[in-house]
Amino acid sequence: MGVATVGTAAAVQVQQTSLVSADPANYTPNVLDGKVESLVQVGDEIYASGLFSQVQLPGNNKPILNRTNVFAFNATTGVIDTSFVPTFDGEITTLIAAPDGQSLYAGGYFATVNGVTSRKLVRINISDGSITSGFTAPVFNDNVQDMRLVHGQLIVAGLFTTVNGVARGQLASLNADTGALTNFVNHTFAGPHNGGLLAVNKIDATPDGNKILALGNWTTVDGQNRDLLVLLDTSGSTSVVSSWQTNFFAPGCSHSFDTYMRDLDISADGTWAVVSTTGAYGGVTSPCDTQTRWDLTTTAQNLKPVWTNVTGGDTTYAVAISGPVVYVGGHFRWANNPYAGDKAGAGAVPRQGIAALDANTGLPLSWNPGRDRGVGVFDLITTATGLWVGDDTNGIGGETHKRLAFFPLAGGAPMPANASGTVPNDIYTLGNPNIANDPSVLYRIDAAGPSIPTVDDGPDWAADQTDPSPYRNSGNNIATYTGTVSYDSTVPNTTLDKVPPAIFNSERWDGGTATDGQEMQWHFPVAAGTNVSVRLYLSNRCTCTQVPGQRKFGVTIDGASVATNIDRSASPGPNVGTMKAFNVTSDGSVDITFNHQVENPL
Repeated sequence: MGVATVGTAAAVQVQQTSLVSADPANYTPNVLDGKVESLVQVGDEIYASGLFSQVQLPGNNKPILNRTNVFAFNATTGVIDTSFVPTFDGEITTLIAAPDGQSLYAGGYFATVNGVTSRKLVRINISDGSITSGFTAPVFNDNVQDMRLVHGQLIVAGLFTTVNGVARGQLASLNADTGALTNFVNHTFAGPHNGGLLAVNKIDATPDGNKILALGNWTTVDGQNRDLLVLLDTSGSTSVVSSWQTNFFAPGCSHSFDTYMRDLDISADGTWAVVSTTGAYGGVTSPCDTQTRWDLTTTAQNLKPVWTNVTGGDTTYAVAISGPVVYVGGHFRWANNPYAGDKAGAGAVPRQGIAALDANTGLPLSWNPGRDRGVGVFDLITTATGLWVGDDTNGIGGETHKRLAFFPLAGGAPMPANASGTVPNDIYTLGNPNIANDPSVLYRIDAAGPSIPTVDDGPDWAADQTDPSPYRNSGNNIATYTGTVSYDSTVPNTTLDKVPPAIFNSERWDGGTATDGQEMQWHFPVAAGTNVSVRLYLSNRCTCTQVPGQRKFGVTIDGASVATNIDRSASPGPNVGTMKAFNVTSDGSVDITFNHQVENPL
């Protein structure tokens, strides 16, 4: 979420009572390369930052202007400010307005500003981009990701572990006027996921400054279980961890991500928030590739979201709450798509890269401009006149708008009225009434082959041919075969649970050894406590091991051995497809390991 105005204790989106127009304004500047990551309005000017080098007004023969990762332009005309030309030697991830209305704080990956050393943080004047006197930015030993102003303190989030050589892990507070390090915020984040780095990636604050919501990569905060998301109480002299807590995000998603948390925004009244994620499709109850609404007024434990919007396997980056509307942006293709991965399932609504959700229900509204998906939308801010979008592509709303666009309130549609039903009445179930296995089949992976369309009501079989894989440890080897195989009685072949023959036409095998510590593995995020069946579809089609005893291997699930001496040539015989099923209770991630015994596991 971006910062929309100055003069508040925290960054608050301007509240709007209607949807913005789906037709973007024609006057906005084009950013010719890279991406726009942060937007802020001060007075009549919009300030845009990110990672780019050139900007240009739309139209024929307009001059190309060099701008190093930040520039300013008039919010009404789009005219680029030629007096504001600071130079940064690196990416600017976050930009917020200072309380004086005359300067900006910028944070990111840079080391110098206007040729002067200023590592990861600086305060610059909006008049000419010069460094603001009186504010001495401390030295951060790693990158800054986000910032907010709270009670006269500048709260800085990122990957850093020290500030001016003083230990401050991933979240720190500075005197907003001088830049001096303070003790207002000083927490210990621990337990990063998937071998990643500890990081606080996004923060937001309630308008009164008494709460900060933060997301990133950790398991505990100050020794308390606050997996990936924490609410801090900042109403006193120092920040403390609130008793507000959820386990919703703990199961984890694809191991390709050290954290799958992407953005958050707090409502204008400070009572609720929306959080967005990446992570790959994980089923109806998964936190992966979702937007979720959270109540911030309680102090309960193990909270659940008020609503969840599932994209069906695509990332959402930016979130902005504007009154009754929640705007979201990423590279998703659908909204309201919980029953299918990487395709439209029951109830799916097409929404390419940008969408508006009803704040009360999470359901997609009619607003549907669409955009070139790219990586995603990185910032959304609402103003008194509309919605600004910063992204990494050239097309939005069916028009060319390079990495920056504005949707005006003028010409927008009123919010649809909420109509309450009466009883008695009829209740309808959306989707296929015969999808007994649709939401319950969490994953189907063609372990060495391409994507295979489903032949029942469950999800497609996902391809698993490239490294890195979302679910498999890298390495291992692939073999493919022609012709078909017969099945034994273990392979499902019913209307609601049917296996396509093509899954037996490819084989992944592990060429390592029993002692190399690199056994072939898959990891699947599944909510802790969920009872699941792990089904392994196997066939020994290699002529090299078609004599019984030539290939034997074992299987371990979540560290427990579930099978040894699996010999597919002995039973059911070579070139015959079979299935082995194991019932387990997930601890948050179902981890399947194939162990060497004789020759290589497959």
